[in-house]
Amino acid sequence: MLQGLLADTALAPDPAIAGRFLGTVGPAWSYLLPSGGVLMSFALRAMREHLGEPGMQLVSATTIFCDPIPEGPITIDVTVLRRGRSGSQVRARLAPVIPGGEPPYGLEVSATFLRDRPGPDVQPLRMPDVPLPEASIPYESNGRWRFLDNFDLALALGEPMWKKGWKKGEAHQAFWHRYRHAPLGPGGGLDPIAIPPIADTMPGALVRFLGPEVGSMYAPSLDLTVYFTATPRSEWLLVETRASIARNGWGVGHASIWDAEGTLVAQASQGMFLRQPKAPG
Repeated sequence: MLQGLLADTALAPDPAIAGRFLGTVGPAWSYLLPSGGVLMSFALRAMREHLGEPGMQLVSATTIFCDPIPEGPITIDVTVLRRGRSGSQVRARLAPVIPGGEPPYGLEVSATFLRDRPGPDVQPLRMPDVPLPEASIPYESNGRWRFLDNFDLALALGEPMWKKGWKKGEAHQAFWHRYRHAPLGPGGGLDPIAIPPIADTMPGALVRFLGPEVGSMYAPSLDLTVYFTATPRSEWLLVETRASIARNGWGVGHASIWDAEGTLVAQASQGMFLRQPKAPG
């Protein structure tokens, strides 16, 4: 049964070690392994709690994925690098718990939190002209990826690649996402930790460009950077993704995330390995 992102990323402080948080990565947010974006959400939640500055907003974060993280118990160790009046920088390491053994490094996140200050308030970038969710193509789940079961999804730009006969096109696509259990923050808007899971969906733009002949392709993250630019004002969010290059077994993707009113709520970029399953034998 789906519980939602806030319930599934719940953390408890470790009473024995200052700055350490304990959690459990469950099966609800996995592809082949747990989503890197959701693991980033775990770390950001621990960082925010450890920082303890509710007047500071999360504005940027970068994750380096060093080792695969399996489902199961995790530790998150948080360090405040700088605590200032206008802004603070925080670092966290997330690693799996390996009973009786040395855990792999896992992943590391660096994040910046800022207080609001006077300054320009402009948005030169505009949302693409796409149909609204109710006029877009509903995603048809085949039950393969448990991660996708947490969302209502509708294709606004691109090819329905879950159907036979789709054709290659630009390395550009856009899906409407709506959390089935909306993770709301204290102010009633969507919690910022809800952004990394939907930002970590960039490989599809490259698959569209390569066409159906490429077959199955997996794209484990090398890194993921997210800029949190506004609080969403709608349940539905448009995740517009592009692939800029693929070469020598890795690639780069970009995402712009919009609410239904056309506000840019986040931008992201990602480096990824590009792998295809080996043929039997």
